[in-house]
Amino acid sequence: RHVSRAYPLGARWLSGDAKPRPDIHIGSTVLEVYTPEAVKHEETTITRDLFEAERLRDQKILDEKMRTPTIIAYSRANQGRNACADLRANGRMPGLVFSTTANADHVKVHCDAKEIAKARRLNGLPYLYTKYFNMEIYAEPSDAKNLKEPPSDIPLEVVRVVPKLISVDSVSNVIEDISFMRAPPGQTLKVQVPVRVTGQDLCPGIKRGGWLNVIKRKIACICDSDNIPRAFTVDVSKMEVGEKVM
Repeated sequence: RHVSRAYPLGARWLSGDAKPRPDIHIGSTVLEVYTPEAVKHEETTITRDLFEAERLRDQKILDEKMRTPTIIAYSRANQGRNACADLRANGRMPGLVFSTTANADHVKVHCDAKEIAKARRLNGLPYLYTKYFNMEIYAEPSDAKNLKEPPSDIPLEVVRVVPKLISVDSVSNVIEDISFMRAPPGQTLKVQVPVRVTGQDLCPGIKRGGWLNVIKRKIACICDSDNIPRAFTVDVSKMEVGEKVM
C-alpha cells in the first residue's frame, strides 16, 4: 500500500536517499507517491531534527541564564518622585547600590529598564534575588541622549551585585525600582532564596483532592557571596494528604 501526499509544484520534501515514484500533475499541484519505507525515513529525520533544534534552544537559554550579565549604570543627582518618573518615561530604571559593611557609600543610580526586564524574563522574578550582575557605574553625562551610546570614560566603580529589593507595579506588573547589594568576593550576605516546588503532577495527595499550600516562598539565608544558592527545591511527588515540609 502506498501513502500519497500533495505538495506545491516544485517543492522538495524528502532528504537522503528516498526517491518518489512518478509524479502526477493536477493543475498547479504535484501529487508525489512514496512508499511506506520512504515516509518512515522522512518522519524519523524530521523528528530527529526537531529534537536537536529544541535541545539547542534549551542549551542557549541555559547558557544565557548562567551568564553573569553586565549592567551599565549612571549615578543620579536628582532625587524624588518626579525625577524618578522622568527616568522611567525615558526608558531608565531608578535604583540604589549599597553595601552591608560599615561606612560604605550608597550610590543612587539609574540603568536601562530593558536589561532588567530581560533578566526577569529569563530567570523569573523570584530568582532575581539570587542572580549575580556585574555593574559598571559611570558619572551621569550632561546630555541625556548620550545614555544610549557606550560610555567612553573610566567608570567610577565596577562591582558585582545582587538585587536586594525590587518594587513592582501592582497594576502593570512592571519593575519600577530596584536596589542592588554589593557582593564582592569573601563577604557574608543575607539573601532571600526562593523556594521551588516540583512534582505537583505526580503528588498522590493532590490527585486525591488535596491542594498545595506554599506558606513561605522565600527563605532568608546568611551565606558567602561566592556561594549564593539559586533556589531551594522541594519535591512533593510522594506526599500524601496532611503531610508537610517544615
